[in-house]
Amino acid sequence: MAITITQLTAFLAVIKGGSVTAAADELVVTQPSVSSAVAALGRELDCELFERAGRGIRLTAAGAAFAPYAADVLGLLENGRTAAHEASAAAARRLEIAAV
Repeated sequence: MAITITQLTAFLAVIKGGSVTAAADELVVTQPSVSSAVAALGRELDCELFERAGRGIRLTAAGAAFAPYAADVLGLLENGRTAAHEASAAAARRLEIAAV
C-alpha cells in the first residue's frame, strides 16, 4: 500500500484543528473517514502518529517528526499543479500569425 494525498491531508488537518472532529469539519467529511485515513497512514509508516490525551489526542514524537514532510509533499504537489496550469494557460495564449 502507498501513502495517499487523502491521508496526508487528514493528518495535517487533525494537527491544525486539534481534533478529528475539527479536521472532519474542515475537510467536509465524516469523522470515521478522517480517523481511518490517519490510522492507515500510521500503519503505512509503522508508527503511532497521535496518542490519547484525556478526551482528546496529542501528536506523538513520530507524528511531529513526520508533519513537516507531509506539509512539504502537499506544498510541492500544489506548486506542481500551479506550474502545469500556468504552462497550459501560456500555451493557449500563444498567437501565431501567418502571411500568404
